[in-house]
Amino acid sequence: MEKDGKNDAECSYNISAPRTPQSSALKSMISLAYGIPVKARGDPHLEFSERSVRTVVEVSTPGSNFVDVLPFLKHIPAWFPGAGFQRKARELYYMSDKFRSSPFEKAVSNFGTSLARPSFVSVALGAIDENSVDAEHQKQLVKDTAAMFYGAGTDTIVASILSWIWVMLKNPHIQARVHDELNKVLNGRLPDFEDQDQLPYLMSTLMESMRLAPPAPLGIPHRSTEDDVYGDYFIPKDSIIIPNIWSMLRREDEYGLDASGYNPDRFLTPDGKINTNVLDPHVAAFGFGRRSCPGAHIGRSMVWLAAASLATVFEWSEPLGEDGKPINQPENYETALL
Repeated sequence: MEKDGKNDAECSYNISAPRTPQSSALKSMISLAYGIPVKARGDPHLEFSERSVRTVVEVSTPGSNFVDVLPFLKHIPAWFPGAGFQRKARELYYMSDKFRSSPFEKAVSNFGTSLARPSFVSVALGAIDENSVDAEHQKQLVKDTAAMFYGAGTDTIVASILSWIWVMLKNPHIQARVHDELNKVLNGRLPDFEDQDQLPYLMSTLMESMRLAPPAPLGIPHRSTEDDVYGDYFIPKDSIIIPNIWSMLRREDEYGLDASGYNPDRFLTPDGKINTNVLDPHVAAFGFGRRSCPGAHIGRSMVWLAAASLATVFEWSEPLGEDGKPINQPENYETALL
């Protein structure tokens, strides 16, 4: 974050937007999962988890490796030109093991000391019967599940926050309404979860951002358990179905003829309350049925609190050029899992 040359009363900042929410989300997830205090800078758990998540997204993106297109390449030796994916796979294996083990072992070592904090790991391990025949298996499940907290949750939270900030940047009139609502309700203090019901417009902007830019536009694959028909399509039993969440959340019959545009008012009643008759995009964005995201409530709460807190203390505007005019910032979504 860089401060410009203005005085403190009217200073503005250039902030590395992707880095700031990601570090915050990672610290929250590590603390929630393991109860480990995380340093703002230079923390080994924070740096390693950032690297691990980044690598997983990179190698999991369809088409990012030649072997995805030419499967026979999996048989060539690692030293052969074009076999970099094999070396990357070995690196990822090492990283994933450390990703699971390092913070877990740190959390366990803190038990019974002044460093111990309530966490998912402490509660889950405390519920295991040490005399059970599968006690060790249960501990491994806790270890794996804890790793999923920040392995699966961090980037989805960050993507949601950045999409929302982008909308605030490109729509000053919407940002102004958010600030007005926050100022009236908070009166100079920082927000808390108890304020959610009093901030319906903020919630509507988050819902609309989630609708237009779901962090995982394609859902988790499902298998049909019986023959089915959808519209004009026959779906045989045992078919693999990948739901197109992006398309679902832009249906005109659900959200109106302006479904491709940004309009948070579609989620509000005439008196400014959240309209429960309009489909909440979070219902689809977090998946369906038994494969829906188990951390949906945590993720949604973290995104809301981050957005409310950021909007309470910041305003966003496009940078100014040498001529004093705003420099238009192009929309730039990358193709990836998120």
